[in-house]
Amino acid sequence: VFVAHTLPIVAYLGDKFDMMGSDAQERATCMTIMQFALQVHETAHKVWATPKEEYSKAKTHYTQNVLPDQLRTLQAWTQWTNLKFMASNDLTVCDFVVMELLDQLETFHPGSVIGQPGLCTYFERLVNQPEFQRYFTSDDNYASLPISPPSASWGTTSLPPPIHLRRGEPPPVTPHQPIKSKELSVDEPTKKVET
Repeated sequence: VFVAHTLPIVAYLGDKFDMMGSDAQERATCMTIMQFALQVHETAHKVWATPKEEYSKAKTHYTQNVLPDQLRTLQAWTQWTNLKFMASNDLTVCDFVVMELLDQLETFHPGSVIGQPGLCTYFERLVNQPEFQRYFTSDDNYASLPISPPSASWGTTSLPPPIHLRRGEPPPVTPHQPIKSKELSVDEPTKKVET
């Protein structure tokens, strides 16, 4: 079998390992969430890849005018479906995609994910699954990789490793030190900044 590009590869693996959902509705939800998460990642990646001289302005615009709405959409999804995970009460492949996305966004803009209580609770539930804990603590399977290629303005190997790579350090969100959801504050309205 030859499969290319992220979404088809993840969907193929989901089918192969029975992690696309238990019925047509869960499968459609799983695909929808993965597509949205990949769109959010693509938007963020454009900022990370912005030339260094324009990076600060691009980051400010994205973190103040775009990212809050993207995260609120994901948080609304967790509240609307009232499920344990994004598409089902069982893990599906979209949870892997969303977990990586949230980890990268919180690393990029600290406080952005933990400022969304529903997403924080979801993320905490996800990273505390025994399967993920085994992976995060495995020296054989766990790989420390940069988020962005060396040409990017953010997320390269020259920066501190992202949250999911900081083994043994105490960042705000990590599988080794989960956040207590009740300690989170409620969202404040996003302030628009003219650029």
